[in-house]
Parts: sequence; structure tokens; C-alpha cells
Amino acid sequence: MGSNRKSQDSQGEARESGGGNRRNAINGDENNTLTKEPKSKQVEIQFKIYMINIQCFTRQKLAEIESVIDNDNKIFCLTETHQKLDKLALSKGINKIENMREMKDIKGGGLMMLHRNSDNTELNKVETISKDLLYAKCKIHNNTIHILLLYLSVGNTEEDKNRDKVIKIECENIIKNINDKESLLILGDFNGHIGFLGHQNTDRNGEIILEWMNEHRLILLNAEDRCTGVYTWERMQMKSVIDFALVNEKLYKNFEEMVIDEDKNEFDISDHNLITINSTFKGQNKNLNKGKWEEVKYFKTDEDNLNDFIKKLEEILIDKDTDRITEMDSSIKEVAEDKLVRTYRRKMLVEEKVEEQPWFSEEIRKGIKERKELNRKKRNERDNVVKESLEKKYMQKKKEVQLLIREEITIYEKKITEEIRRNKNKELWENIEKRMEYENELAEEDDIIRIGDYRFPKVLREHMDPMMECKRKIIPMQEPLITKEKVIACLSKLKAKKAAGPDGIKPEFYKALMKSKTCIEVLVRCYNKELEIKEKPESWKTSRTKMIEKKRKPRAKAGPFLVH
Repeated sequence: MGSNRKSQDSQGEARESGGGNRRNAINGDENNTLTKEPKSKQVEIQFKIYMINIQCFTRQKLAEIESVIDNDNKIFCLTETHQKLDKLALSKGINKIENMREMKDIKGGGLMMLHRNSDNTELNKVETISKDLLYAKCKIHNNTIHILLLYLSVGNTEEDKNRDKVIKIECENIIKNINDKESLLILGDFNGHIGFLGHQNTDRNGEIILEWMNEHRLILLNAEDRCTGVYTWERMQMKSVIDFALVNEKLYKNFEEMVIDEDKNEFDISDHNLITINSTFKGQNKNLNKGKWEEVKYFKTDEDNLNDFIKKLEEILIDKDTDRITEMDSSIKEVAEDKLVRTYRRKMLVEEKVEEQPWFSEEIRKGIKERKELNRKKRNERDNVVKESLEKKYMQKKKEVQLLIREEITIYEKKITEEIRRNKNKELWENIEKRMEYENELAEEDDIIRIGDYRFPKVLREHMDPMMECKRKIIPMQEPLITKEKVIACLSKLKAKKAAGPDGIKPEFYKALMKSKTCIEVLVRCYNKELEIKEKPESWKTSRTKMIEKKRKPRAKAGPFLVH
């Protein structure tokens, strides 16, 4: 009896002790090991920044933009809003910060950023001197981003130059005050060209971008491999790259991709294309950790730099008394490296090869292309009757493509199934090897005919007999002579903006030589000298051929090809 009572008492103490432990765990007693909980994992936050030159903000455009800002992780940046009188009322939950020009200013201008109210996202305006610069400090889940939205003048008057100078100086002062641990984004309508994006040469506003990239180590997102699309402005048959986005290295670590909507699938509300910048915070991008920084070289081929290039080249050619094409090429490269080369930095990424589905056919590709074309026409059409007709055609084509894909998948699966049924895996591979050996044997057993020291396939016999007859009647060709006129004619036909060959000399360098009488005379002398010499330069015997993979083309139907 006594022992039973002691046992029950000890069990009661244990229950009380257990209850105490549970209470301690609920109350968060740090001294008790049961209260420790595993640390929470970091949450990846997808953050998007949109930017477009809106060309006058209207109610219709506002409605479309507000539908995009459906959560607090999105900011919409607008240039040329023309909202001096602030006529538009925003929907509940949408906030804005803006910078507008004075009423007396004839030009509209206007910059604006829109975002949704949230405890997670905070957007605060920082006052600036220029009305064409909007500076905001954005806090998203304890991450701070400095955003500079700007608009540079398209004109070339003294007033425009002074306006842009104020913006440039103010931006540079802001950049210098931002430390390496803070993220920086500069974007907007620069109304400028940088030479290596688009077909226009570098201009005054483009020089500002290149200067910031070199001096402040900023990264141009437009030039990144993870940027989809090139042209940011298009009207009729004209198009160019005038809207840009630059980031510092801190923000680049969070950068995922940038999309330039050239097809206007998202918006058809301006002749500028929508730019979308996607970033991820509090998470690591594995591809970025594998990549390394690289210096990318490009050549500035504007008129002033090419004039300096020609002047320096003339001095070298005269001093060396050049008469061989190899010496000429060496001098051109040497001067180009000295006078024309510029560099910018970008991240090298590890490419992830994407295999195309084996059932993907040319018919599917054609159907998708037609569907996209109908969608584009539908979006751009202003006549409601025509637009309704295009909508019906688009939906019909969409159904046709879906059915076509299902049919191709079914056919492919049946084919694979039948092959497996007919052959075991080992037998299938053996048959493939036998087929390859058979084809090689056929190639070796082709009949060969001999004519003198030459060997030819038998199938060419009918062509060889007439050729041997003609050989007795051939008149020796006179020694050719290359003239100044021929050289200039050939140089004028060279196409600019093309890749250099193995010698590294771009077509623009040779075309620039037409401006120099000295360079043309040296070229004529070099070419005629090469004709006299039996051994030709190695650069004439080699070429650079790069195979461009047709990613949308089914590999199963790809034929053999040769690279010469």
C-alpha cells in the first residue's frame, strides 16, 4: 500500500514537471531546451520595376497601369506624364511621387512613380534641383534601393544642354554619396545612343551613360545576356534604343532579368516599349555565384574618333613605308586599339542548355507565329469591327495550335512505344551502329576514275571530258592590276555594324580609309604587291564562321551541314 502511494506520488510529480515544461515552452522560457525553435528560412521576394515613356498620362492609360500594380512588390515609373495640373485621381490604395516642370515651361515633361500602399514597401521622395530628375528611396522588406528616374532633352540647343548638365551633376553627386552596401538603380528616357546597341552612333547623351559606366562602375542592363529585347522606341519603320537602366554591383546581385516588350504584348499605349526589371531579394541566385566579371571591349566609330584614327594611321604608314597587307592590318589594329577601344563590365553566366521538345514541328512553329501575329494586329487595331474579327481569328488559331500540339505529342509517343515493342534497347543501338557502318562502306566503295594525277568520282566523268577538251584552248590570263578606283569601290560596298573577321578588323575601319588619300595609296600598293608574291597572307586563307543554333527548329529534322 505504501509503495503504491509513493509510486502514484512520483507519477504526479512527473505530470507536474511535464506540465511545467509545456508551460515554459508556451511562455518562451529560453533556459528550457524544449523552447528552442529552428530559425526561419529567408523568404525570396520577387520585386518588379516597370518603366515607360507614357507620352501624356490619361485615364485610359492609368486604368491599364493600375491593373498591373496588383501587389506591393511592384513600382511603375513614368516619364513625360505632362501632369502639370494634376488632373488624374488615383484608385484607392495607389500612391505616387512625382516631379513636374513649372507651368511657364512650354515643354510638358513630368516624372512619376506609382506603387501600392503596404507596410512592406515604402517609397519616399528626395527633393532635387532639376525637375527632370525624380529621386526616391525605396524600402522593400528592409532592403533599401535608391531609384533615380530621369529624362534627358532630345534637342541640342544651349537650353537643352544646360538642362542636361544640371541633371548629370546632380546624379553624380547622389551616386558618390551611396555606399557599396546600398542598391542603386538609374533608369529613364535618355534620348541618347551608345553606339553598340541599335544602329545609331554614340551621341552627347550616350556619352553620359558610357562615362557613368566607366567612372562609377555601373552595369548597363540593356547590354546583359539576361535582357530580352533591344529596341525601346518604335514608330512606323523607325526604331532605336533610347531608354536605359543602370545598376550598381549591389543591386546587380539581386537582378534576375530585364524584358523590353518590343511586340507590345503588355502595353500598346506609347511608341516607347515597356521595360520590366525583375529582381529577387533575400535569396541567392545560384547562376550569379558561378559567373565571373568580364571586361567587354567595343569600338567607338563616331566621326571625331575615326578622324583621330585616320590621322594617327597616316603617320605610322608613312614612317614604315608599308607595302605588305599584313603590315597594313597590323597598323590598323594597333591604331584602333589606341584610339577607338572602350570597355564596360558585365557578368559572365553559366549557360543552361535548353533542349527543345522532340515533338515540336515546323507546323507548330508556323501556327504559333500566326497566332502571335494575329494578337499583335488585334492589339494595334483601332477599328472595333476589325478588332472583333481579329479577336475571333486569334481564338480560333489558338485552339488550332493547341490541338496540333496534342496530335504531335500523341504521334511521337506512339512512335517511341512501337520502337520499344519491336526492339529491345540493346538491339536498337546495334541496328543504329550497323546502319552507320553500312553508310561508311558505301562511301569507300564509290568508283574512282583517274585523269593524270587527279582522282574523281565516276559520277563526274561526263563533266570531266568536256573540261579536258577545253584545257587545250585556254588562253593565259593577263596579270591583274588593282587600281585606286577598284579599291574605293570595294570599300564603299562594305556593310557597317558587322562582326570582325579573324584579324579583328571591323568593316568600319576600312570604310574610314576612303577619307584618306595616303591610306588608299598604301592599300593599292599592298594589294598589287600581294599579287606579285606567290605566298599569300594567312589572313586571306582563314575565315570565322559561327553556327547559330535555331532553337525553335526541331533538331530531329535538322539535316547535316559543313563549316568551311
